This record gives sequence, structure tokens and C-alpha cells, in this order.
Amino acid sequence: MELTKLKSFIDSSDTIKYFKSDEVVMIPKHYEAKQTELRAVWVATVSNINFSRFKDAESFKNEFIAILAKMEEFNLNCLFFQIRPMNDAFYRSELNPYSRFLMGGEGAFQEGKKPPFDCLEFMIKECHLRNIQFHGWLNPYRASSALNRLAPTLHKKQIEELKATEIQKMHSMNYVKKNPDNVVISNNGMLILNPAKKAVRDFIVNTLMEICQNYPLIDGLHFDDYFYPSEGLHPEADDTLEYQNSTTKQSLADFRRECVTALIKSIRENITAFNRKNKTKIAFGISPFGIYKNGRINGGSETLGSEAYVTWYADLKKWIDNNYLDYIMPQLYWEFEHAVARYADLVDWWSEACKGTGVKLFIGLSIGRYGATPGYSSKDVFPDMIKYLNKFSNVDGVCLWSFSNLFPENDFAREGLEIIKKMWSKKALMPKFKELEE
Repeated sequence: MELTKLKSFIDSSDTIKYFKSDEVVMIPKHYEAKQTELRAVWVATVSNINFSRFKDAESFKNEFIAILAKMEEFNLNCLFFQIRPMNDAFYRSELNPYSRFLMGGEGAFQEGKKPPFDCLEFMIKECHLRNIQFHGWLNPYRASSALNRLAPTLHKKQIEELKATEIQKMHSMNYVKKNPDNVVISNNGMLILNPAKKAVRDFIVNTLMEICQNYPLIDGLHFDDYFYPSEGLHPEADDTLEYQNSTTKQSLADFRRECVTALIKSIRENITAFNRKNKTKIAFGISPFGIYKNGRINGGSETLGSEAYVTWYADLKKWIDNNYLDYIMPQLYWEFEHAVARYADLVDWWSEACKGTGVKLFIGLSIGRYGATPGYSSKDVFPDMIKYLNKFSNVDGVCLWSFSNLFPENDFAREGLEIIKKMWSKKALMPKFKELEE
């Protein structure tokens, strides 16, 4: 593989260096498409970001088939579709109500309204007809999205009123309505299922296993980066009581990490047992915030940004080392020349972190950032990000955020996506997951 110095996207007379280093970033001179690699896209349904509420079966089916047609245009082979945006469901369930984002007019709050057909069964079938894998994307904890900037200043009674107002809107089937004491509230007013409660963890595991049972042809179940909320928990509605009752000698931070890890471990064990019993091959993976920890001395990357380990209480390295996942797909949403978190440094760290484990490594890219900063103001930046991955034998593909960004809004994006389309002019097979092949 012939390598060349990566030229700056900001100053073409300069080269790009690693963070706080004089070492120049080297990139393959030519992109080499692999016969087997993930080429995927996220479709977000929360707030109908990438997918509309529908009024009849025909409109849903037409919109979904249009998504698949666009994927085929780029030779994408995997779809991460959000089927549980907010403690709800885009599928038949006895545990969760149908999603408010599934049916109804614009702005309508119609949680629990049953669609005229099985949406998930239809989506899986249509994907498989086109040799596209379907992975159901679930948000494990989020129960409401009503933001309240004054939340940090509210006293206990006001917080209880905020909580009651949100719960009153919910369908009678909603877990929160049935178990109002099992939620915490973030510092921006969102209701979150309490990660520190075992009953909550059991409910989330049961939610995933219900999907496995009812939809054994689904290819995977997927979490993104939302664990404990990044804004922190309101002191009048947090997990202090669970911490105090645990009799643990851990710090509160370590206690929270253990609670999240307990969920991930339990999901892994249950899906593995289901696969072995039913001879299915349902993968489980996570797309976390792209920085685990800052600084090599801490076991992290040469970065200075927020840390998944600290902010979201996600002990990603532990999950990798213990093979709790089939794959991990860090969201590397920083450019090559970012001030404190550089793309090349992060790819290098993640490649090393996954080396020798059974966990596949994919990379999440935010193509909607074309033109957002000088470092993204070139048609070549995302093609070069994909090309850079050719250096690593254990990086097995990328996922693009998000579907709407496949419809470019500026010249950088338009020309860049055409380059990517040419890079992926031949189809690729999906990588196989080690645990599912054993």
C-alpha cells in the first residue's frame, strides 16, 4: 500500500499532523474497496428527523422503499433504523406502546396508535430482498424529550410537577406511567429510565428479547451514545438513593459505570443464549461517543474533548475487552485538523483498542458536517477519511450520519458524495461477527 502525506484542507501548502505532534499523517494514495466491509446509514425517527409520521400503509411503505433505493444508489449494505426512539416501539410489543413518531399528523402526540400493518416485519423483509441487513436501533433509557432550560433552578416540588406533566401525556402502556418511581430527570428536564435500578435494566433486556422472539430474522440490535445524560442529573431526581442503598464502596461515578455495564453484559448474555437456542445470528453493538478517555497516561487517546467514560459513564474499553459486543462503532465526528480531537488520532486509538479482540470495529462519520468548518470545507475530506481506514486491517467499514445527508445541500457535499459513490461502485458483503460464527 503506497502512502502519501495528507495535505491540509485549510492551507494547501501545509501537511496535517497528529495532535500535539510533529508527525505527519500518512494516508493511502489510492482507495482500495474491500470485498467485505460495512457501508451503512442511520435513519433517525425521534422527532421524525429522517422519517415522517404516516397516515396510511402506502405512505410508510413508499417512504421506506425510497430509503432503500437511495442506499442501493450508494451500494450500502446495512441500515440502522431507529425502532425505539423514546421508550416506545415501531414494532408490535406487549411491553412498549407504539411510538408517537409513527402515526398521526404533523405535531400530533399519538403514542400507542396501532399501525395497519407490521412495520418492522415489512422493513426487514424489504431489506433482505435487496441483500441489505436491517439493524434495529434502540435508545435504552430516554422517556421524554421535553426540554426545560430552567430545570437546574427548579426545586423539588417544581421538578415533581414537571415529571407529572410529562407522565400525564403518556400512553397507559408506557413503562414510565406504570412505574413513575423508576425515572430520573436530567438537568435539561428530560425524563430518563433510572440506569441504577435493576428493574429498569430487566425491562430493557426484556424489551430487546421480545424483539428477538417476535422478529428472529432481524440482523442486529443497536444502541447509540445515550446512557446517563450528558447534561447530568437533577439533584432532586437522581440516583442518589440507589447509590446509598447499594452499600458499595465505589465512588458514585464508578457505581454508575457498573450499572451501565451490568445492562450491556446482561443484553450480551441473553442475546447469545437466544442465538444458540434458536440458531439465529442477531448481532448486538453500540455506537458510542468517539472519545473514550483523554490522554495516553489514562489509557485514552491524544485528545482533549468530552469523555464517554466520564460524561456518559460508558466503560467502553471494558466492554471491548470482555467481548460484550459484536461490534463497536465510535462516532468520530471530528475533522483531521480539529483543535482538540483529531480524526487520525482517534482512528489509530480505536484500532489499537479493538486489536486482538472478537469485537468488530466500524467508524461513524457525520457527512452532514460538510462545509461546517474550514477543516470540512473540501469535497475530499470525507473520501479521505474513508481512505485513511484502508491502513487498518481491523477497521471493517463505516456508517454515515444520517440518511437526510445523502441529499447534499452544498457543493462540498455534492462533489464529495459523488466521489464516495465512485469509491463504492462495486457492492461489498457485510462482515461476519466472530461470536455469531462460532
